[in-house]
Amino acid sequence: MRLVSNFGVENDCLERLIRDLRLLEKYGIAAQFIKVRGPISNLEALERDEADLCVLSGLNPLEQIAQGSPTRILGSAMKPAALAMFARAPGTRRVADLAGRTIGVGPRHYLLHMAAVALLRKHGVNERKVRFVEIGSNAQVLRAVLAGDVEAGLSSVATYDRQTAIGVHSLEDGNVWSELPDYTNQIIYASERAIAESRQSIVLTLAAFAELFRFLQSPDSWNAFRTARSAAAPEGDEAEAASMWRFVQEQRPYGDTLEISPARLRYMQDLHVSLGIIAAPMPNGRIADMSIARDALNLLD
Repeated sequence: MRLVSNFGVENDCLERLIRDLRLLEKYGIAAQFIKVRGPISNLEALERDEADLCVLSGLNPLEQIAQGSPTRILGSAMKPAALAMFARAPGTRRVADLAGRTIGVGPRHYLLHMAAVALLRKHGVNERKVRFVEIGSNAQVLRAVLAGDVEAGLSSVATYDRQTAIGVHSLEDGNVWSELPDYTNQIIYASERAIAESRQSIVLTLAAFAELFRFLQSPDSWNAFRTARSAAAPEGDEAEAASMWRFVQEQRPYGDTLEISPARLRYMQDLHVSLGIIAAPMPNGRIADMSIARDALNLLD
């Protein structure tokens, strides 16, 4: 299996961890890890037959599928988004306080932008009443908040335990995982070609990742996670690793299944429609195939 993902500390950490645990080998998979820059490059690699499967990505490919991309959603890795809205100004405490402010996001219609829009709407703020500034990754957004280039922005919960020390605070109602429980963070998707030619290999690969996710959500995973994250981010500190690991233990974002429920699919489709990204919701059979995730889960002990 040729597995594609974009650069990022958490992606790199999980890839290092699944290699350290030799879970892919356990299921008979010889994996090639392909790294690209930016979430859309994951899908482009599948379309160009440079990769087969993407497990770790913040890209939701609904727009591209609607436009005819030969790609299918197979499930999800992390379901609730491990993101929170951070700000510097002491008076900015709730999402409603963001009206008229500048908010750092990633590319328009991708994870950080769409989650910010959904969060604003949840709390009665019209997204047209804020100014979005396209910064880049969630780490870059946090740096922009710290530098005063923007007044707020979504960033990783890895910052949670350090926010007071570095001079930011998370908004009281700005935790994406609890405020937007149906927002699906990481979508698993593959090319139709790979599904047709290598379905069983995809099943085995997803079984390995499912076992990884179950291990990661167990209290026995700390030492292995800390080692993998340190290798993925040598410049990071243990507080960030501990904050992310604690989030995984408490929120169990990988769930007990790889499948995405019809309700989650509909929520994401409706959000895309409301933003004018797709014209109308598509039948689930056109965009997704959850049978592969179910077959993968049946292989676990």
